[in-house]
Amino acid sequence: MGGKRVWFVHPDLGIGGAEMLVVNAAVALENLGYQVEIFTAHHDEAHCFAETKSDGRLAGKVKVYGDWIPRTLFGRFHVVCAMLRMIWVSLVITYKSIVQGDKPDVVFCDQVSHLVPLLTRGTGAPVVFYCHFPDKLLCVDRGSFLKRLYRLPIDWWEEASTGAADTVVVNSKFTASVFRESFSSLVHVPLGVLYPAIELAQFDRKLNNTETKLANDGMPTGYLEHIKKFGKDAVIFFVD
Repeated sequence: MGGKRVWFVHPDLGIGGAEMLVVNAAVALENLGYQVEIFTAHHDEAHCFAETKSDGRLAGKVKVYGDWIPRTLFGRFHVVCAMLRMIWVSLVITYKSIVQGDKPDVVFCDQVSHLVPLLTRGTGAPVVFYCHFPDKLLCVDRGSFLKRLYRLPIDWWEEASTGAADTVVVNSKFTASVFRESFSSLVHVPLGVLYPAIELAQFDRKLNNTETKLANDGMPTGYLEHIKKFGKDAVIFFVD
């Protein structure tokens, strides 16, 4: 008999900040004696964190379902396809829980809130939803009537399904404020702030000569500091 079981649900276990959060959280919980599994629609060992590889710390803990569902339809409908892929993952989890009696104690749902009601009913376990940023705000191209019509049910379901989670956490106080502004019907939902963790042991080493000089002399001006990721919604600024 091991510790309590925590199942993580994530759309694409590649390399990124959201994926690092899931991996670090899974490893940390394992260190505390929990049994963890990660359910995802895609995992490529050529593009993933070392912990999730077949010889990594989480070997055998990553379960892939729904990768056969396309990511787009003729280069469009990215969100709908992502939802369908993750609904398939959720149906597998529901089957495992109800038919096979293989149930988690807690489900950690990352990024895609649309699954929360299905996960709640399918597993009977409390669901924690982690919000990195409201998805509806990431869709800035709403110029046409058809695009606005397409996004209407998706945005509505995002808000409704987020409110169905037992616990909602965000990655910063800034995201918490945006969450409040974006989801007016969820003013009653308590929000926790859970900052993405890092593995400190990876940085516990001696400074090399260049780093020592910078530490002693102070950082020169003109360094580029990058927060978040490279993309149209990235936040980039100079430290001067």
